[in-house]
Amino acid sequence: HLHLLSRAAGIDSGMLHIRCGEDILGKLEAAGLPGRKLSWADPLCEGPWLPYERAFARPVRARFLAERYALDFMSALDALATADEALDGAADEDEVVLWFEHDLFDQPILAYLLTELAPLAERGVRLSLVQVHEHPGIERFIGLGQLDAAALGALFPARATVSAATLALAHRAV
Repeated sequence: HLHLLSRAAGIDSGMLHIRCGEDILGKLEAAGLPGRKLSWADPLCEGPWLPYERAFARPVRARFLAERYALDFMSALDALATADEALDGAADEDEVVLWFEHDLFDQPILAYLLTELAPLAERGVRLSLVQVHEHPGIERFIGLGQLDAAALGALFPARATVSAATLALAHRAV
């Protein structure tokens, strides 16, 4: 499901947090992290991939999502459009923070988003990434969704700036 949480209390923080899924968005709010929170969860590892601008590919992706996940076509189309519009709005932000994991679902989305956001980095928007493969106290760590608001909040200051090499790798992957 794709979903956008609006800016908290109308405060323009200049920050956009993007997660592939909704599982931690409420926790990021609870941790007091500033900015808008966006779930961009089109599962690019499944279904048809069209090398066209998203606006042209969106109906094909929406039809796939509707059939694959028993969703209403118009709702899927609207959700994709809302997420794409929020992504387009990232140009107005000072920083975009990507919260992703190392699995097959997340990585194609991350590569796609980094490719789309790369021009923003050239214009001075900071792109940063929170991606961990383990967490103290969790023996079998499988993802950020296991963490509570406090633990997620503690990861935020340690976020890494996305390097030019990472952007180039993402471009090659897409």
